[in-house]
Amino acid sequence: MLDPKLLNTFRSRIANPIYWRRTYRILRSYHRSVLATPDGVGELVDHLSGALAGFTAN
Repeated sequence: MLDPKLLNTFRSRIANPIYWRRTYRILRSYHRSVLATPDGVGELVDHLSGALAGFTAN
């Protein structure tokens, strides 16, 4: 299940260029077969949301 709070963070930050490197690194770490399942996609979104929520830009 997707965490609604983290999902809101994901939506607000995913397109922000400041977070591009971290986002790209996380996206590249997931294999296609994992993303073929709803649970795998939910895990990716939770991972991205959690990482972006704790990110502080310099």
